[in-house]
Amino acid sequence: MLLHFSMATASQSSKPLALWADFGSSGNNAGGRKCTVTNDVPCGLSPAEATFIANTFSIVSLEKCFGAFNPDVPSTRTIQNTTEQNFIATAKQLREAGANGPNGPPTVLFYWNSGETVTNCYADDIGGELFTHPEWWLRDDNGTVLPSNPTWKGARPTVDFTVPEAAAWWASVPVRVAQMAGAGVMGGVFFDSADGRNYTSRGFSGSRAHAWVVAQRAAMKSARAQLHALDPSMRVIGNAMNPGAPPLDAGGPQRAISLLLDDILDGLCAEHFGAFEYADPTTGVVDLDVVKEWVAMFDQANALNKTIAVKAWPGPEESPIDSLGPSWPSNFVDPVTKKPLNKTHAGIAAVAADLANYSMATYLCIAGKDSLFSYAWWYDVSEGYLPGDDAPREWYPQFKMPIGNAIGGAVYAHGGQVCTREFDRVSVYVNFSDFGSALIHNRIS
Repeated sequence: MLLHFSMATASQSSKPLALWADFGSSGNNAGGRKCTVTNDVPCGLSPAEATFIANTFSIVSLEKCFGAFNPDVPSTRTIQNTTEQNFIATAKQLREAGANGPNGPPTVLFYWNSGETVTNCYADDIGGELFTHPEWWLRDDNGTVLPSNPTWKGARPTVDFTVPEAAAWWASVPVRVAQMAGAGVMGGVFFDSADGRNYTSRGFSGSRAHAWVVAQRAAMKSARAQLHALDPSMRVIGNAMNPGAPPLDAGGPQRAISLLLDDILDGLCAEHFGAFEYADPTTGVVDLDVVKEWVAMFDQANALNKTIAVKAWPGPEESPIDSLGPSWPSNFVDPVTKKPLNKTHAGIAAVAADLANYSMATYLCIAGKDSLFSYAWWYDVSEGYLPGDDAPREWYPQFKMPIGNAIGGAVYAHGGQVCTREFDRVSVYVNFSDFGSALIHNRIS
């Protein structure tokens, strides 16, 4: 019997999860969703989809190449519109769709990678301008161009932030998009790969690698200052909260936390939460040391009262993930049915429903006052962000539960393996090593 009572107000105690989403719309009919040209955007959001998204997620980050490809001939990857063009149209659509909703219109973020131009789907004179300036491309100590990944040679040049003109151009792009969109449309920017990269293993000396990271951070800080000058309410969130990331300098704070301490970002994204690095790739057994690192990072970020956007996944997904759904370790089974993953849309939706409590309970254990939760298995809008196909048709009822505010911090037991935490309306229990262990009890009958 619980004897812990809260003095929370009715509005506080009825507060549900704060949800956010980060997705693209690739034009490949992923997740069984049939792409059409809507809102003048190829493979754009239908009115019903826009309404659901606008009234479900308080922050929406639209990925690179959103709706840029011809949905009728996806195999040719024929670009019809640019990322910038489709972002502005879809941001306006989402703002309008949520204007009369229960939470008002969502904050819509422009995706911009902190180091590379991901593809040629950006406008030639804005986000794609890097392709016309090879003198801005990062090169190793022998002068050879370093793409962000060796397999993307010629397709994804990396920005050399130590070149002042390159850094100034990179910082200007999200600002120019915000100006094109007009007041109140763009709510901020999502900087991917904001924790920098380590190129020392690819013919890049340590001193130059350090100089590149320092220059990259300066460019992000410049972009943030310019966006805040346009609109102080702009939110600048960086994808940087990853276990194992090194400090900028020996003995310094974890690199992601230092981005907050140095006022380079307004908030952090914790990607791959519950997946990839989280568990053994063969057995699916959780690495408790990684969990503890997540907890430590969240504690540091929460103490700074900064935004933390968690991108949770259904179980210990592996990379690469194919077009048919998540890949799991061969020995991992659905904790409810005890069966392997069924790679149909219905199968993926069922497993996602069975694992949702684990991701939600783990998130609630480490969430702060300005934390947000996302739950999907990949990056297309149809891959877990919309009801039906790859998500339950009734969506996730626990995501709508009244949660309220936390009553104190998390309590850890058994060497940090078990977490419990009390909220105004629910009690949370999870054993991090057991994907079927999570319990989220309603404390008020």
